[in-house]
Amino acid sequence: MWFDKPIIFGRNTTVGTAFEDLNPYDQLTDQASLFATAAAIDISSSAAADDGSPAGTGAQTVTIYGVDSSYEPATQTITMNGQTKVVGTQTWKCVQAVSVAAAGSGRVNAGDLHVVKTATGGSYTTGVPGTLTSAICKVAAGAGLAGTGAYAVPLNRSRRAGILTIGASVYPGVLRILSERGGIITTDFQIDFNIGTTQIDLTPYDIWWDEEAYIRIQTLAASAGGKHSAALCLES
Repeated sequence: MWFDKPIIFGRNTTVGTAFEDLNPYDQLTDQASLFATAAAIDISSSAAADDGSPAGTGAQTVTIYGVDSSYEPATQTITMNGQTKVVGTQTWKCVQAVSVAAAGSGRVNAGDLHVVKTATGGSYTTGVPGTLTSAICKVAAGAGLAGTGAYAVPLNRSRRAGILTIGASVYPGVLRILSERGGIITTDFQIDFNIGTTQIDLTPYDIWWDEEAYIRIQTLAASAGGKHSAALCLES
């Protein structure tokens, strides 16, 4: 199952010179704080074609992956309603990824899909939240999938860091892996990386995380405007 050997992944297309989460909103997103009390999410699209009823040519249903209010692995598939936000029924402690589950003739999402903590998006304009401080994930038009660069270890489980892959263009940078539990944040790994692809096996470092630990991947760029992505394979 997806939660037995999960991958933490994300992308930031305008990385600055201070650390930001690898999250499509190009900002700091602390889900441990955001979901201190488990909450649902709102999802909308910038394109009317992302609609499940009536069926549009873009994304019709979208699946959210993460852990629920009891720190158990969970998914929810939501029927899109174009530029009108849909409120999910599942409550979350962490959202790990968002993917298009079914689409029309366009085969992927026609617009940007916006996922924010429920009731925090402010006023929406053509499906785009006016307030992004509690934004969790954006699936770029045509992408079909996005990660949040974050993960919470489910109840009664532990995870070890495996293979880390970093991609960079425009500017090199620094990547760090943070963990948070009980309000205490620690830096568990940090590495400088160059433009191109860098891969490192973290298993010799023996980095483990216990249940309910939040894991975040962040980068900074040598100059503002870096394009960075990363994927960290986790092992049980």
